[in-house]
Amino acid sequence: MIKMNKKGKIVTFYSYKGGTGRSMALANIACYLTKHANKKVLIIDWDLEAPGLHTYFQNYFNPSEINKAGLIDFVDSIQHIVDGEVESYIKENFHDYLIEVALGDSFFHLLKAGTLDEDYNTKIQTFNWRIFFDNHYIFFPVWITYLEANFDYILIDSRTGLTDIAGICTMIMPERIITVFTPNSQSFSNLLNVYKKWVSYRVNSDDFRPYMIYPLPSRIESNELDLYKKWRENTALLLENKFKELYKIEYCNLNPYLDAVSIN
Repeated sequence: MIKMNKKGKIVTFYSYKGGTGRSMALANIACYLTKHANKKVLIIDWDLEAPGLHTYFQNYFNPSEINKAGLIDFVDSIQHIVDGEVESYIKENFHDYLIEVALGDSFFHLLKAGTLDEDYNTKIQTFNWRIFFDNHYIFFPVWITYLEANFDYILIDSRTGLTDIAGICTMIMPERIITVFTPNSQSFSNLLNVYKKWVSYRVNSDDFRPYMIYPLPSRIESNELDLYKKWRENTALLLENKFKELYKIEYCNLNPYLDAVSIN
């Protein structure tokens, strides 16, 4: 069971397909929270098959850390730890995997996907997340508790699609999930289909944290605003009906929200 006495919030950035600007949105929010909101931020690159979150910040951390171990290395090390020692192992070792990203007088921490060397592809393709989850389930609530106690915001860049990794990022780790999508029917309709799966999992789990979904339209073309307006009105209606169903609410108006958050 995940405890409620915490301060930090875990936020996953997810897109069903690539090319939505998901990672860029995460990077910008990390910078804003660090420099302007004075928050203690950790960003995690969980897009293991296409890692690249660190490239946004290569000029802002020590070049000697480019080959530093990351998420896959950290999780792999947990396989050799007995359940009763997981908490102490995380407390003693997790910080060693982090890179400090300096933004003037401020900084945040980055957990890269892993050591991006010649062995990286083999490591991520041979690591079985389903078996790890079954054998080391205790790791996730313990790690979540640690993260929420030590950071104000933990921002996760998730793998796209319907994979074991994406499931961990969307159903297990966060209490907030930002779903980035472009104004086309394929990108959006697939999201509506997975919302129910996510919420159903959390409702039936022993995780009592809030679970909020934030849709984020992206790649809006300024020369097609009339088309977007029609699409957005239909999108808002579909989302409102979906959220009424999932959250058991009677009223939902997303038009002002979507107008405010849409990214060009």
